[in-house]
Amino acid sequence: MKKITLLVLLLFYLNSLTAQTSIQGTVMDEISYLSLANIHIKNTTKGTTSDDQGNFTLKVKKGDTLAISYTGYQTQEIVIDTQKFIEIILENESLDEIILTDRYPRKISCGSYVYTITIIEEVIKTSPSIFPNPSSDGIFHLKMPSPYKEVQVYVTNLLGQQVMTKTYQNVDATITLDVASMKTGIYLINMVADGEHLPTQKAIRK
Repeated sequence: MKKITLLVLLLFYLNSLTAQTSIQGTVMDEISYLSLANIHIKNTTKGTTSDDQGNFTLKVKKGDTLAISYTGYQTQEIVIDTQKFIEIILENESLDEIILTDRYPRKISCGSYVYTITIIEEVIKTSPSIFPNPSSDGIFHLKMPSPYKEVQVYVTNLLGQQVMTKTYQNVDATITLDVASMKTGIYLINMVADGEHLPTQKAIRK
């Protein structure tokens, strides 16, 4: 009888370790809520995105690590314990790093306005562009900012689920991404080029 009782208690204990619960949260920056922020559980394909008010709900279990990312902001990670609600305030990527990548700016003497122009030019220069977007046939072309030996492409849906991965070798200017077999909707294109994470692109499959 004691053995049965111990076995039942052990099963309850193991079940509590793996039991999932719903957690709610809000993603924002210092000014406003962030919609379509990507929230996913690390080392899984489970995830979701925030709504227009920055809110999200996700089933998790204790010990899971949430990674919260948004283009132009630093990714934040949170380990789940007993929280029922979390508020995530994302920080902007460092502008200093962007400015320093341009060693010889064309204009440096007109104050903050010219610095703003310099930053925008640098972001555009280092960001891929995607066309056509939206695409009716699911064929997208990604124009890369520079040549790369290897580009890894990860496609996720708005639930944070990874639906495609592809690796391209010796990329010169443009790569073609075929998502014709996927449903219509919005997909997030994440790229790692020669170990460098490039800004996420949003692809619309009509």
